[in-house]
Amino acid sequence: MSVSSVTGSLNSPVQTPQLSAIQSFRAGVQAFDQQRYSDAVDHLKLAESAFSLHGCKSVFEHFNCTIILSHCLYRLGETVEALDFYRKSLDFYKKSPSDFSTEPMDQRHTQLCKFLDKQKQFNELVIVLELFHQIHEGLGRDPHSSLFWLAYSQENLLDYQKAIEAYQKLKLAFPEEAYQIAYFLGGCYQKLQNYCQAINCYEEAINSTRNRYLLAHPNEPLNKQNFEPKIKNIRQAIQHCEQMQAQNSCIIV
Repeated sequence: MSVSSVTGSLNSPVQTPQLSAIQSFRAGVQAFDQQRYSDAVDHLKLAESAFSLHGCKSVFEHFNCTIILSHCLYRLGETVEALDFYRKSLDFYKKSPSDFSTEPMDQRHTQLCKFLDKQKQFNELVIVLELFHQIHEGLGRDPHSSLFWLAYSQENLLDYQKAIEAYQKLKLAFPEEAYQIAYFLGGCYQKLQNYCQAINCYEEAINSTRNRYLLAHPNEPLNKQNFEPKIKNIRQAIQHCEQMQAQNSCIIV
């Protein structure tokens, strides 16, 4: 054996289980980025198993492995197993939140939500969002994105009452966005044929939009030319509700 080969073997890293896991993880991420989801699942399952048995450098690394694995499985239609790995990813986050900045978490989460939304898999999306929201809320972190997605998904499932509950929570948590949330609430009440409540929400949306506009343009007078186009859809919604209200008795909740 030559000196160079001996030196090379001494300098090469020892293939430990942790190193093998990291290599599998990187191969899985690469396959995911290349949309080779079956290959990604194979690599990531090897990595996840090794991380579970032998540990890894950080909780965040293990979290990343499980949430990407979950995403791949959702794309392959394996929703039950995908949800299992998604729950596992959130367990890592819940147990050691200090190891995370919220941005990477939200980035992976949003990526998954966008896929489920695009596929119109709203039942799965609601489950994912409810789990995510519980974790964020429990840690006192910003629930804005999860609450908004949740309300939107419930609305798409035609579960308007649950959508209303989510929008109301969102409105309490983020009063500065009342102008938009009130409009969405009005839409839900309108679909429930609760035209009185719908009109109230739409009127609130107009008032909130007016206040928001005045704050943003303190030196600009408010007139029909610069304000009415912003609330055209709301005016039309109110008109429709008033027409329906004339035909039906007002529903009180």
